[in-house]
Amino acid sequence: MTLLEAKNKWNVSYETLCIWLEIGLIPDVRMDNGKIIISGSKPFVPNNGSKITVENVRKYILRACMNFEYIDYRILCIEKRQFESILQQLEEANYVRKDVPTASYKSNRNFTITEIGEEKLKKKKLQLNSLGFALDFKYLKVNAEIGKE
Repeated sequence: MTLLEAKNKWNVSYETLCIWLEIGLIPDVRMDNGKIIISGSKPFVPNNGSKITVENVRKYILRACMNFEYIDYRILCIEKRQFESILQQLEEANYVRKDVPTASYKSNRNFTITEIGEEKLKKKKLQLNSLGFALDFKYLKVNAEIGKE
Protein backbone atom coordinates (compact mmCIF):
# COMPACT_ATOMS: atom_id res chain seq x y z
CA MET A 1 0.00 0.00 0.00
CA THR A 2 1.12 3.58 -0.57
CA LEU A 3 1.68 6.19 2.14
CA LEU A 4 -1.76 7.65 1.43
CA GLU A 5 -3.41 4.23 1.74
CA ALA A 6 -1.51 3.51 4.99
CA LYS A 7 -2.44 6.95 6.38
CA ASN A 8 -6.12 6.34 5.70
CA LYS A 9 -6.20 2.67 6.71
CA TRP A 10 -4.28 3.23 9.97
CA ASN A 11 -5.85 6.64 10.71
CA VAL A 12 -2.52 8.39 11.35
CA SER A 13 -0.87 11.54 9.99
CA TYR A 14 1.85 11.68 7.36
CA GLU A 15 4.17 12.99 10.07
CA THR A 16 3.56 9.90 12.21
CA LEU A 17 4.08 7.61 9.21
CA CYS A 18 7.36 9.34 8.38
CA ILE A 19 8.57 9.01 11.97
CA TRP A 20 7.67 5.32 12.01
CA LEU A 21 9.46 4.82 8.69
CA GLU A 22 12.51 6.79 9.80
CA ILE A 23 13.03 4.75 12.95
CA GLY A 24 12.16 1.44 11.30
CA LEU A 25 8.92 0.58 13.08
CA ILE A 26 7.12 -0.50 9.91
CA PRO A 27 8.34 -3.81 8.50
CA ASP A 28 8.45 -4.66 4.80
CA VAL A 29 8.89 -1.24 3.20
CA ARG A 30 10.33 -0.83 -0.28
CA MET A 31 10.70 1.77 -3.01
CA ASP A 32 8.93 1.11 -6.32
CA ASN A 33 9.34 3.65 -9.14
CA GLY A 34 10.03 6.43 -6.61
CA LYS A 35 7.05 5.55 -4.38
CA ILE A 36 7.20 4.08 -0.89
CA ILE A 37 5.29 0.80 -0.78
CA ILE A 38 4.34 -0.67 2.60
CA SER A 39 3.43 -4.33 2.82
CA GLY A 40 4.00 -4.63 6.56
CA SER A 41 1.56 -4.25 9.43
CA LYS A 42 0.74 -1.16 11.43
CA PRO A 43 3.00 -0.89 14.47
CA PHE A 44 1.37 -1.30 17.87
CA VAL A 45 1.91 1.90 19.85
CA PRO A 46 1.02 1.99 23.57
CA ASN A 47 -1.23 4.78 24.82
CA ASN A 48 0.30 7.97 26.17
CA GLY A 49 1.49 7.43 29.73
CA SER A 50 1.23 3.63 29.57
CA LYS A 51 3.45 1.93 32.10
CA ILE A 52 6.04 -0.39 30.61
CA THR A 53 5.96 -3.33 32.99
CA VAL A 54 6.46 -7.03 32.28
CA GLU A 55 2.70 -7.56 32.69
CA ASN A 56 1.86 -4.73 30.30
CA VAL A 57 4.40 -5.90 27.72
CA ARG A 58 2.65 -9.29 27.77
CA LYS A 59 -0.70 -7.55 27.17
CA TYR A 60 0.75 -5.36 24.42
CA ILE A 61 2.17 -8.37 22.59
CA LEU A 62 -1.13 -10.24 22.82
CA ARG A 63 -3.13 -7.20 21.66
CA ALA A 64 -0.75 -6.64 18.77
CA CYS A 65 -1.10 -10.30 17.71
CA MET A 66 -4.88 -10.13 18.04
CA ASN A 67 -5.12 -6.92 15.98
CA PHE A 68 -2.55 -8.01 13.36
CA GLU A 69 -0.25 -5.16 14.36
CA TYR A 70 3.55 -5.18 14.50
CA ILE A 71 5.39 -4.88 17.82
CA ASP A 72 9.01 -5.26 18.82
CA TYR A 73 11.39 -4.27 21.61
CA ARG A 74 12.20 -0.89 20.00
CA ILE A 75 8.55 0.22 20.06
CA LEU A 76 8.41 -0.50 23.79
CA CYS A 77 11.90 0.90 24.51
CA ILE A 78 13.02 -2.25 26.29
CA GLU A 79 16.01 -4.49 25.73
CA LYS A 80 15.79 -7.07 22.97
CA ARG A 81 16.48 -9.96 25.38
CA GLN A 82 13.61 -8.83 27.62
CA PHE A 83 11.15 -8.74 24.73
CA GLU A 84 12.35 -12.13 23.47
CA SER A 85 11.98 -13.67 26.96
CA ILE A 86 8.42 -12.37 27.33
CA LEU A 87 7.36 -13.54 23.86
CA GLN A 88 8.93 -16.95 24.46
CA GLN A 89 7.11 -17.21 27.79
CA LEU A 90 3.80 -16.41 26.08
CA GLU A 91 4.48 -19.16 23.56
CA GLU A 92 5.37 -21.68 26.27
CA ALA A 93 2.08 -20.86 28.03
CA ASN A 94 0.21 -21.42 24.73
CA TYR A 95 -0.99 -17.80 24.62
CA VAL A 96 0.65 -17.37 21.19
CA ARG A 97 1.92 -19.80 18.58
CA LYS A 98 4.49 -19.60 15.85
CA ASP A 99 3.08 -19.58 12.33
CA VAL A 100 6.55 -20.43 11.02
CA PRO A 101 8.73 -22.88 13.01
CA THR A 102 11.83 -20.74 12.50
CA ALA A 103 10.19 -17.46 13.59
CA SER A 104 12.44 -15.14 15.57
CA TYR A 105 11.47 -13.81 19.00
CA LYS A 106 12.65 -10.27 18.18
CA SER A 107 9.11 -9.24 17.10
CA ASN A 108 5.60 -10.68 16.97
CA ARG A 109 5.93 -11.27 13.22
CA ASN A 110 4.86 -14.85 12.41
CA PHE A 111 3.10 -15.26 15.77
CA THR A 112 -0.66 -15.65 16.24
CA ILE A 113 -2.66 -15.29 19.44
CA THR A 114 -4.35 -18.54 20.50
CA GLU A 115 -7.85 -18.97 21.89
CA ILE A 116 -6.29 -19.34 25.35
CA GLY A 117 -4.40 -16.07 24.84
CA GLU A 118 -7.55 -14.25 23.68
CA GLU A 119 -9.54 -15.56 26.64
CA LYS A 120 -6.87 -14.58 29.18
CA LEU A 121 -6.45 -11.14 27.60
CA LYS A 122 -10.20 -10.47 27.72
CA LYS A 123 -10.42 -11.60 31.33
CA LYS A 124 -7.20 -9.70 32.17
CA LYS A 125 -5.80 -12.79 33.84
CA LEU A 126 -2.32 -13.40 32.50
CA GLN A 127 -1.08 -15.68 35.25
CA LEU A 128 2.43 -16.56 34.18
CA ASN A 129 5.64 -17.23 36.07
CA SER A 130 7.69 -14.19 36.99
CA LEU A 131 10.68 -13.32 34.87
CA GLY A 132 14.16 -12.72 36.26
CA PHE A 133 14.54 -9.09 35.20
CA ALA A 134 12.94 -5.72 35.73
CA LEU A 135 12.15 -3.27 32.99
CA ASP A 136 14.09 -0.03 33.23
CA PHE A 137 11.31 2.35 32.20
CA LYS A 138 8.07 3.05 34.01
CA TYR A 139 6.12 4.76 31.22
CA LEU A 140 6.48 6.38 27.83
CA LYS A 141 5.11 9.61 26.50
CA VAL A 142 3.81 9.79 22.93
CA ASN A 143 6.44 12.37 21.95
CA ALA A 144 9.03 9.61 22.46
CA GLU A 145 10.50 11.06 25.60
CA ILE A 146 11.01 8.55 28.34
CA GLY A 147 9.74 9.54 31.74
CA LYS A 148 10.27 7.95 35.12
CA GLU A 149 7.98 7.92 38.12
